[in-house]
Amino acid sequence: MRKCSVDGCENKHYGRGYCNKHLKRFNKYDDPLLGGRMIHHCEISGCDDIVHAKGWCSMHYQRHLKWSDPLKSLNDETRHCNVTDCENKHSGKGYCKRHYDALKRGDDPHNYTRRGSQYNKRVVIIRDGVGVITLSDGREAFISPEDVDLVRNFNWCPIVSKVSTRRLVYAATNVRCEGAGEKTKYASLYLHRHLMSQGRTLTRKDQVDHIDGDGLNCRRNNMRIVTHSINLLNHHQLDSRNTSGYNGIHWSKRWKRWLAVVRVTGKGKNRRWCRHYVDKIEAAEARDLAVLSIHGDGILSQSLNFPEKYEEYQASIISKRDLWDNYES
Repeated sequence: MRKCSVDGCENKHYGRGYCNKHLKRFNKYDDPLLGGRMIHHCEISGCDDIVHAKGWCSMHYQRHLKWSDPLKSLNDETRHCNVTDCENKHSGKGYCKRHYDALKRGDDPHNYTRRGSQYNKRVVIIRDGVGVITLSDGREAFISPEDVDLVRNFNWCPIVSKVSTRRLVYAATNVRCEGAGEKTKYASLYLHRHLMSQGRTLTRKDQVDHIDGDGLNCRRNNMRIVTHSINLLNHHQLDSRNTSGYNGIHWSKRWKRWLAVVRVTGKGKNRRWCRHYVDKIEAAEARDLAVLSIHGDGILSQSLNFPEKYEEYQASIISKRDLWDNYES
């Protein structure tokens, strides 16, 4: 088999004594040894990087696109924010990143107050004998007047906590964790837990219940420490998936009756008391009586389907042993 006449080339002959590759070079440069991929270096003196475009390496080419000068560097002239007394580096449209983000949100960068800044704490005022905290989005949280000194050193923001399909709004702030190493770690501190932890230690099992169901009403007479089960029962809104109109009542497709359910949790157990009823109202009344019998005095009247019958239920409370006889789990 005839091979290429170029020394060291073992490719098959294609034409004029050369292989296909060397023949193309011969036709283009009149020399089969010229051509091929030639490595060019940046034209800037002292730069040995490979050419990216227009005779410059990638770094000098980017400088050319940004400043029309491949030799200009950020260290030569650092552009700062146009806001008075702001020494941060320029990010966009004459502002640093923080003020540029404020401009994109529609705020005035020149009159912008940094959220969470230690120099711009929001003022806590006393209105009609109640402490009022203005949150970051304009909402207001309410506290007792004696707790004003406990919250004035923080900036509070709203946090939406989703419980099932209900959304509750609480006030919270970020605090630095004790013992944080090189990487600073922060955790959310809820306003209601911050106030109720004064003078006592709250465990993870201890939950703060807002009596009126408003997570922003953190006055002392509106909060109490309860268990998780009781806290779940004290809500004032029906689940959006509820079709019966009563808490703890749903239709059983299997039995074709209304099912009254009360869940009990604790110590690794997850049980439920349940009964079937033909009448929906009868099921709701039985559920209220079971809630009071199981959980006792921790249940508020607004946690019941019929709050006006609270006193009547109290006189008819069933012992737990009788209540749990023949229960379904």
